[in-house]
Amino acid sequence: MADRNTHWATIVREAWAMEVDLEPLSGEFDLNFRVRAADGRRFVLKVMRAGCEAGFVDLLCAAHSHILTRGAHPVPEVVPTLKGAQWCARPDETGQDRLLWLLTELEGVEYARFRPQPLELARELGGHLARLDGALREFAHPQLERELKWDLCKAEWIADHLREITDVARRALLQEVLHDYRALQPSLRAERQSPIHNDVNDYN
Repeated sequence: MADRNTHWATIVREAWAMEVDLEPLSGEFDLNFRVRAADGRRFVLKVMRAGCEAGFVDLLCAAHSHILTRGAHPVPEVVPTLKGAQWCARPDETGQDRLLWLLTELEGVEYARFRPQPLELARELGGHLARLDGALREFAHPQLERELKWDLCKAEWIADHLREITDVARRALLQEVLHDYRALQPSLRAERQSPIHNDVNDYN
């Protein structure tokens, strides 16, 4: 882990001209690091999984910039590289090319670790998500036409995985949900659509 931290700290120094210490953060597919710069500033470094498309990173950076122009929701700012780019490509410790980008850090803790969790907090979180989705209403990008497993208009992929649920009662429940979903899908597709976050969870 220390070698990995050192590797990416060196990359940050080269690409962003900052002396930093890195602390690994959780992530589903990508590498994430909390960045502490020598001058006291704090950032988050995103190192995308090997094989990640450049267009996808461009989409993420563009979405951040778009939301910031709307001023409706606090989001991290993308920090340009020394060359003025929003992201760059560098090899990881094994030589595989990775795309990486740097964000300012927002103060706070994950919902999962925050205590207590009163109903008012959940209500406030819902309000923030509504404003975030509202800020994305007019956002457009070529990479938005993607297959995403959390796109509720394209959720039939779950049918191929129901057999993996060994609990008979749980599988039957999901089969019923899938049946109802298929009946509603034409109506869902007929509704107006816009980009939304749709991946909120206790750690995201």
